[in-house]
Amino acid sequence: MRKSTLSLTLCVITSSCAVEPPRIDSTSDQAFDKSFAKVVRSLHGYEPRQFALGLFGILLPGNCLSPQATIHLTFAPVADSDGPLMRSCREQLEGKSYQDIIKEGKPKRP
Repeated sequence: MRKSTLSLTLCVITSSCAVEPPRIDSTSDQAFDKSFAKVVRSLHGYEPRQFALGLFGILLPGNCLSPQATIHLTFAPVADSDGPLMRSCREQLEGKSYQDIIKEGKPKRP
């Protein structure tokens, strides 16, 4: 108990609390949609577009995206209501954060 109190006190004093980024939960369609929306709502500025490109880079090679989802990711930034478009690929996104998706979705250089 004392260790956690000390950690919390140091966190408040130094303002250096490590906050875990939101991650995708693919255990069900409902969990996926909710967690996908949470990840997207945490994004700002250029990040929704970058996230769409990262998703595209991960999901297109797996051939799990519907044509509608492929077109959407190609031309639009991701919105928090887009979870249902990605459901068919939800297992490939399990546990991933925005940063994970950006890193994994980058084009591979030969």
